[in-house]
Amino acid sequence: MKNCALFAPILGWIVLLLAGGSSVAAQAAGTTNPLLNVSSRVYVSATTPTPIVGFVAGGTAEPGESRWFLVRVIGPSLAEFGVPQPLSRPAGILYGQAGAPRRLGYDQYAFAQVVYPDGTTPESRFRDALRRAATASGAFAVPIPGVQEPLPADRDVVDLIELQPGAYTVHALARESGGTGETLVEVYALPADFAPQLKP
Repeated sequence: MKNCALFAPILGWIVLLLAGGSSVAAQAAGTTNPLLNVSSRVYVSATTPTPIVGFVAGGTAEPGESRWFLVRVIGPSLAEFGVPQPLSRPAGILYGQAGAPRRLGYDQYAFAQVVYPDGTTPESRFRDALRRAATASGAFAVPIPGVQEPLPADRDVVDLIELQPGAYTVHALARESGGTGETLVEVYALPADFAPQLKP
Protein backbone atom coordinates (compact mmCIF):
# COMPACT_ATOMS: atom_id res chain seq x y z
CA MET A 1 0.00 0.00 0.00
CA LYS A 2 1.44 3.36 -1.02
CA ASN A 3 1.70 6.33 1.30
CA CYS A 4 -0.78 9.13 0.75
CA ALA A 5 -1.79 12.34 2.51
CA LEU A 6 -4.94 14.45 2.67
CA PHE A 7 -5.40 17.73 4.48
CA ALA A 8 -8.88 18.89 5.54
CA PRO A 9 -10.43 20.51 8.64
CA ILE A 10 -12.15 18.33 11.24
CA LEU A 11 -14.18 20.65 13.45
CA GLY A 12 -11.05 22.64 14.18
CA TRP A 13 -9.22 19.52 15.36
CA ILE A 14 -6.28 17.90 13.58
CA VAL A 15 -6.64 14.22 12.72
CA LEU A 16 -3.94 11.88 11.42
CA LEU A 17 -4.44 8.27 10.40
CA LEU A 18 -1.74 5.67 9.92
CA ALA A 19 -2.59 2.14 8.84
CA GLY A 20 -0.73 -0.56 6.97
CA GLY A 21 1.90 1.79 5.58
CA SER A 22 -0.54 4.49 4.46
CA SER A 23 -1.15 7.82 6.09
CA VAL A 24 -3.97 10.31 6.00
CA ALA A 25 -3.76 13.64 7.76
CA ALA A 26 -6.39 16.32 8.28
CA GLN A 27 -5.64 19.75 9.68
CA ALA A 28 -7.80 22.72 10.58
CA ALA A 29 -7.47 25.47 8.01
CA GLY A 30 -10.00 28.10 9.03
CA THR A 31 -12.73 26.92 6.69
CA THR A 32 -16.45 26.73 7.36
CA ASN A 33 -16.82 23.33 5.68
CA PRO A 34 -15.13 20.91 8.08
CA LEU A 35 -14.59 17.19 7.61
CA LEU A 36 -16.48 15.24 10.29
CA ASN A 37 -14.96 11.78 10.10
CA VAL A 38 -11.91 9.86 9.01
CA SER A 39 -11.71 6.08 8.70
CA SER A 40 -9.32 3.38 7.57
CA ARG A 41 -10.11 -0.15 6.44
CA VAL A 42 -7.33 -2.45 7.57
CA TYR A 43 -6.67 -6.17 7.52
CA VAL A 44 -5.70 -7.92 10.75
CA SER A 45 -3.51 -10.94 10.07
CA ALA A 46 -0.48 -12.83 11.33
CA THR A 47 1.81 -10.40 9.48
CA THR A 48 -0.11 -7.27 10.59
CA PRO A 49 -1.67 -8.31 13.90
CA THR A 50 -2.10 -4.75 15.18
CA PRO A 51 -2.76 -2.08 12.54
CA ILE A 52 -2.46 1.39 14.07
CA VAL A 53 -4.66 4.40 13.37
CA GLY A 54 -3.42 7.64 14.87
CA PHE A 55 -5.13 10.97 15.31
CA VAL A 56 -4.18 14.29 16.88
CA ALA A 57 -6.89 16.23 18.66
CA GLY A 58 -5.88 19.86 18.18
CA GLY A 59 -6.66 22.85 20.31
CA THR A 60 -4.96 25.14 22.78
CA ALA A 61 -5.18 22.86 25.83
CA GLU A 62 -7.06 25.53 27.78
CA PRO A 63 -8.50 24.30 31.10
CA GLY A 64 -11.67 22.35 30.42
CA GLU A 65 -11.13 22.21 26.68
CA SER A 66 -12.13 18.79 25.39
CA ARG A 67 -14.33 17.14 22.79
CA TRP A 68 -16.22 13.89 22.64
CA PHE A 69 -15.21 11.42 19.95
CA LEU A 70 -17.03 8.35 18.70
CA VAL A 71 -14.39 5.67 18.11
CA ARG A 72 -15.31 2.37 16.44
CA VAL A 73 -13.51 -0.76 15.30
CA ILE A 74 -16.05 -2.39 13.02
CA GLY A 75 -15.80 -6.07 12.18
CA PRO A 76 -18.98 -8.21 12.00
CA SER A 77 -21.15 -5.38 10.63
CA LEU A 78 -18.95 -5.14 7.54
CA ALA A 79 -20.60 -8.30 6.26
CA GLU A 80 -23.79 -6.29 5.66
CA PHE A 81 -21.86 -4.24 3.09
CA GLY A 82 -20.50 -7.25 1.24
CA VAL A 83 -16.99 -7.01 2.69
CA PRO A 84 -15.37 -10.46 2.43
CA GLN A 85 -13.88 -12.04 5.54
CA PRO A 86 -14.65 -9.39 8.16
CA LEU A 87 -12.90 -9.75 11.50
CA SER A 88 -15.59 -11.41 13.62
CA ARG A 89 -14.23 -10.44 17.03
CA PRO A 90 -12.30 -7.17 16.81
CA ALA A 91 -10.78 -5.28 19.72
CA GLY A 92 -9.32 -1.82 20.09
CA ILE A 93 -6.92 -0.08 22.45
CA LEU A 94 -6.52 3.69 22.74
CA TYR A 95 -3.10 5.11 23.56
CA GLY A 96 -2.47 8.74 24.46
CA GLN A 97 0.44 10.96 25.39
CA ALA A 98 -0.29 10.40 29.07
CA GLY A 99 -2.12 7.81 31.10
CA ALA A 100 -2.53 4.09 30.76
CA PRO A 101 -3.76 2.44 27.55
CA ARG A 102 -7.54 2.24 27.42
CA ARG A 103 -9.36 -0.82 26.14
CA LEU A 104 -12.17 0.35 23.89
CA GLY A 105 -15.75 -0.87 23.94
CA TYR A 106 -19.03 -0.32 25.77
CA ASP A 107 -18.46 -3.66 27.48
CA GLN A 108 -15.22 -2.51 29.15
CA TYR A 109 -16.65 -0.29 31.90
CA ALA A 110 -17.69 -0.94 35.48
CA PHE A 111 -20.80 1.25 35.73
CA ALA A 112 -22.36 2.30 39.02
CA GLN A 113 -25.23 -0.01 39.97
CA VAL A 114 -27.84 2.73 40.20
CA VAL A 115 -31.40 2.76 38.88
CA TYR A 116 -32.78 6.25 38.27
CA PRO A 117 -36.47 7.15 38.76
CA ASP A 118 -37.04 6.92 35.01
CA GLY A 119 -35.85 3.29 35.06
CA THR A 120 -32.55 3.97 33.31
CA THR A 121 -29.09 3.17 34.61
CA PRO A 122 -25.66 4.70 33.87
CA GLU A 123 -24.93 1.74 31.60
CA SER A 124 -28.20 1.96 29.66
CA ARG A 125 -27.69 5.70 29.27
CA PHE A 126 -24.19 5.17 27.94
CA ARG A 127 -25.37 2.67 25.34
CA ASP A 128 -28.14 5.06 24.35
CA ALA A 129 -25.50 7.79 24.00
CA LEU A 130 -23.58 5.53 21.61
CA ARG A 131 -26.67 5.32 19.40
CA ARG A 132 -27.21 9.10 19.61
CA ALA A 133 -23.56 9.70 18.72
CA ALA A 134 -23.91 7.59 15.58
CA THR A 135 -26.96 9.61 14.56
CA ALA A 136 -25.29 12.95 15.37
CA SER A 137 -22.18 12.07 13.37
CA GLY A 138 -23.93 10.40 10.45
CA ALA A 139 -22.28 7.04 11.15
CA PHE A 140 -24.05 3.91 9.97
CA ALA A 141 -25.83 2.02 12.73
CA VAL A 142 -24.31 -1.09 14.29
CA PRO A 143 -25.98 -3.46 16.78
CA ILE A 144 -25.69 -2.38 20.41
CA PRO A 145 -27.60 -4.74 22.70
CA GLY A 146 -29.62 -3.54 25.65
CA VAL A 147 -28.18 -4.02 29.12
CA GLN A 148 -30.52 -6.96 29.78
CA GLU A 149 -29.51 -8.72 26.58
CA PRO A 150 -26.52 -11.09 26.43
CA LEU A 151 -23.46 -9.75 24.67
CA PRO A 152 -22.96 -11.48 21.32
CA ALA A 153 -19.58 -13.16 20.95
CA ASP A 154 -19.15 -11.50 17.54
CA ARG A 155 -19.56 -7.76 18.10
CA ASP A 156 -18.13 -4.47 16.92
CA VAL A 157 -16.11 -2.19 19.18
CA VAL A 158 -17.96 1.07 19.87
CA ASP A 159 -16.96 3.69 22.42
CA LEU A 160 -17.35 7.34 23.39
CA ILE A 161 -14.16 9.09 24.46
CA GLU A 162 -13.79 12.60 25.87
CA LEU A 163 -10.33 13.80 24.84
CA GLN A 164 -8.12 16.74 25.63
CA PRO A 165 -5.93 18.15 22.85
CA GLY A 166 -3.07 15.77 22.09
CA ALA A 167 -1.89 12.82 20.04
CA TYR A 168 -3.65 9.45 20.22
CA THR A 169 -3.52 6.10 18.47
CA VAL A 170 -6.10 3.33 18.11
CA HIS A 171 -4.61 -0.15 17.86
CA ALA A 172 -6.93 -2.59 16.10
CA LEU A 173 -6.50 -6.28 16.84
CA ALA A 174 -8.34 -9.56 17.14
CA ARG A 175 -9.98 -10.20 20.49
CA GLU A 176 -8.83 -13.80 20.29
CA SER A 177 -5.35 -14.94 19.34
CA GLY A 178 -5.02 -15.90 15.69
CA GLY A 179 -8.09 -14.01 14.49
CA THR A 180 -7.83 -12.53 10.99
CA GLY A 181 -10.03 -10.41 8.78
CA GLU A 182 -11.05 -6.98 7.55
CA THR A 183 -11.88 -4.22 10.00
CA LEU A 184 -12.87 -0.58 9.70
CA VAL A 185 -11.39 1.86 12.22
CA GLU A 186 -13.39 5.09 12.51
CA VAL A 187 -12.95 8.31 14.46
CA TYR A 188 -15.80 10.84 14.53
CA ALA A 189 -15.48 14.30 16.08
CA LEU A 190 -18.86 14.90 17.71
CA PRO A 191 -20.64 18.26 17.94
CA ALA A 192 -19.28 20.57 20.63
CA ASP A 193 -22.51 20.36 22.65
CA PHE A 194 -22.64 16.55 22.64
CA ALA A 195 -22.52 14.82 26.04
CA PRO A 196 -23.44 11.25 27.08
CA GLN A 197 -25.82 12.46 29.87
CA LEU A 198 -25.20 9.50 32.17
CA LYS A 199 -27.35 11.10 34.87
CA PRO A 200 -30.93 12.44 34.68
